[in-house]
Amino acid sequence: MLDPVQQHLAEMRPEASAALDATIEHRVAVAYADKFIMHDKARLALGHLKQALARPLSERPPGFALIGPSSSGKSAIINRFYRDLGGDPAVSAGVHDNVPILIVKLVARATEPRIQLAIARSQGLPVVSRRDAGLLGDLVSRRLLEKKVRMIIMTQFNHVEPLPKTERKVVYDLLQNISDVGIIVVVVGTEVTMDLILEEEELVTRLRPIRLNGFAKDKALAEFLRTLESYYPLPQPSFLWRDHQDLIFKKTSGILGEVVALVNAAAVWAIRNGHASISTKAFENGDYIPPASGPSVGKP
Repeated sequence: MLDPVQQHLAEMRPEASAALDATIEHRVAVAYADKFIMHDKARLALGHLKQALARPLSERPPGFALIGPSSSGKSAIINRFYRDLGGDPAVSAGVHDNVPILIVKLVARATEPRIQLAIARSQGLPVVSRRDAGLLGDLVSRRLLEKKVRMIIMTQFNHVEPLPKTERKVVYDLLQNISDVGIIVVVVGTEVTMDLILEEEELVTRLRPIRLNGFAKDKALAEFLRTLESYYPLPQPSFLWRDHQDLIFKKTSGILGEVVALVNAAAVWAIRNGHASISTKAFENGDYIPPASGPSVGKP
């Protein structure tokens, strides 16, 4: 049976293990590197998206609303899904003949013409200004069919909220029209997005919510912390899940992005100050800055 240090080194990710004897700056870079850690809610969301895409073509396919506060991991899940399905810059630029997934980032005050424009640009269409707005609908619809698009993922859907109700209704009709031609619609946003969906009865039946409300102080958070610890080039175990879970939860309310930011800061402080693991002192002295109003979380 391995002792705790041996177990820690055996579980460490290859990039972290390889950096143990590197310079401080390289170890800091490894500590700050992007991380995707699979957890129950991410696994559930990815499973629903992949299953929907694998179904035979149908009228009004099931759609989803990925809902969560800022830093809850929504973008990471969408990016992972896109990569898992072979996403690449050529696909997002509309170069390939078959583009199964489009990711469309909505801008502030996301009116129907602006959404159409964003969809057009995500397909590489040469539409550069709203002077083409009158032709956008037909142009976008034709292009979606030509490229055999199966799913459209609209991020920042909460940008629809500031619109007058009449303009929001036009946006809802656009989503229904996209769904009616057999394309899976996925909207991503904060809790405001759920309020928008509840305004339109048709969307309630078409967009099923997948919530990412953060971790409770339970086994799921402990497992996440155990995996997170393996990303840092520190030679001794920190026992984040055993010794520091209460502190981490208190500072972050279990919001995934805040948990990672807090532990990143503590790990970097430990590295820069010659510590072999993350201690309570590292959490106290790391450069983590919480959100201005403090993290807030819905019910898990």
